[in-house]
Amino acid sequence: MSRCDPPRPAGAPAPSPAPSPARRLLVACVALALSACASDRLSPGLETTILPARIDYACEYGRTLVVERTADAKSATVIAGSLAWTLPRVDGAAQEKYAQGTTALYLDGESAMLESDGRVVAAQCRSTTPLSKAPAMRQYRF
Repeated sequence: MSRCDPPRPAGAPAPSPAPSPARRLLVACVALALSACASDRLSPGLETTILPARIDYACEYGRTLVVERTADAKSATVIAGSLAWTLPRVDGAAQEKYAQGTTALYLDGESAMLESDGRVVAAQCRSTTPLSKAPAMRQYRF
């Protein structure tokens, strides 16, 4: 006990020494290194449908949709009968949503829906061929 330490009651354990600055730095570096390693790891998430570049859909009332997505999935062209739209991808609750102005295309697994000008153009659309499924990969974090 040094002269600067307050008196200790009899039988009380000696206080543990404070960690040195070097020890604190070492602990911080190890934690940072572990977090960097963990961010590079991927683990399988929920199963999702793999959407191919072209998907043909059969819809209610005998309607059909043909969807052709760009390789980077940043836009899609949808053909419904004699009408065609090329739409950019936007954020949405569906697996993929493409929209511009009053027209929106929703792709969710093997299902699709197209609306334009406040009306549903094609609903209850199902892919005419089964689509592959795989787990979506996501970053593993502690």
